[in-house]
Amino acid sequence: MRYALAFLLFALPMFGETTETIVVACSGPCSLASEPTSPWDLWNEILEPAENLVRFSLADDQVSPEFAQWCAERSFAPADYKQMACDAFWVLLSDSRSHALMIRALDNPDWNVVAYAIYGLGVQKDETSRPLIEKSVARFPDHEVALREFIKEGFGNEETSR
Repeated sequence: MRYALAFLLFALPMFGETTETIVVACSGPCSLASEPTSPWDLWNEILEPAENLVRFSLADDQVSPEFAQWCAERSFAPADYKQMACDAFWVLLSDSRSHALMIRALDNPDWNVVAYAIYGLGVQKDETSRPLIEKSVARFPDHEVALREFIKEGFGNEETSR
């Protein structure tokens, strides 16, 4: 898996770095001979774990039997893979190509995944998603204050968070 390289190449511009200034230390199955050749390859490399986050997440950090089996088949520790998937989701959320994933994530049973999706839709300035966002916030009354902060931060408008 080339996730480490893909993550760095997508994340570095956020920190003012360029791909020419990095040295990547790969852990696990990573071969420089098979590195991606285009930005689209990098996108797909990060998209898979982000999609798996939405696909497998359960409330309260529970691990579904399907997720445990999926991870075991690939020799991943579930907690480590979920953290990597959260990182991938975070990197992609501001990119408009992730819009459909953000919309699907609003239905996730994990309020943290929903919070990231809300923030992503806000950063993408998708005002049409506001009814779906409000529906998602209503599902998590114990986390409403935190979710409204994600709305405020994402959309950059206090009025949107009310």
